[in-house]
Amino acid sequence: MRVSVTGFAKVVSVIIGIAATSGAMAQGRDPARDFGCARPLRIAVMEFGAMYHDGAGVDADIIGELMWRSGCLFEIREIERADIWSAIEADTIDMATSSIATPGREKLARFVTYFGIKNMLVLPIAEVGTTFSLDALVAKPTWRIGLVRGFRYGNYYDYQLKSLLGDDRMVEFATQEDLFQALRRAQVEAILTPSIHYFFYLTEEELDAFTLVNASPAPPTPSGLAFSRATFNAAQVDNWLRLIEGMRLDRTLHRFAERHIPKAAAATMIEY
Repeated sequence: MRVSVTGFAKVVSVIIGIAATSGAMAQGRDPARDFGCARPLRIAVMEFGAMYHDGAGVDADIIGELMWRSGCLFEIREIERADIWSAIEADTIDMATSSIATPGREKLARFVTYFGIKNMLVLPIAEVGTTFSLDALVAKPTWRIGLVRGFRYGNYYDYQLKSLLGDDRMVEFATQEDLFQALRRAQVEAILTPSIHYFFYLTEEELDAFTLVNASPAPPTPSGLAFSRATFNAAQVDNWLRLIEGMRLDRTLHRFAERHIPKAAAATMIEY
């Protein structure tokens, strides 16, 4: 497991958190009681394009805002996506960003979702033109598809990929950044990724070489924060939900998304 917390991030987190705690107490809130943060909360982030990359992104902005609104101190830990759930189960992580609920994960965590993630295929445009499908991918027996280890793509893709392709044609990588590198190097012929990453990882020239294809009839997959059941009770998670809903209503979520993602794509994520 790779865990890293930059010294700068820790200092900023403590400064913001101390100021926020003072403000929360002045308003009559008890962060430990209301939000479950009697100690600094260990929040997991992962390399995820515009959501989190090199310490910046939508998730980083949301973390800072939640510290301010809750009065909690946060300790930010960068972890590979595949290690998130074992860390929550081992009680070394309290929260995780950009998380998707599954029946198995709901035994370990409660979820507050607020973005919709649309997963799409990215392929060489010279090979497929502008339209493609999973059936067309299946019909090319030598083609492999790249995925991120530990990432859940929603019920449609998770079922279809297993039933149509099998493990021998699915190649897993540690991060979204690794996934796009594999596509550039022709280690795989296609990748499956959230659509917002297409614009983040590819250069202007590469956008002309690769195409983004919607191969799923399913709606966007809800994504948001996971709260460890070992750390938070249901009432505390409801309080976090109220903070997030406040950020939606006052358009703070919109502002953060539009800071890092093209405006049209940001609006689609929030109004899914």
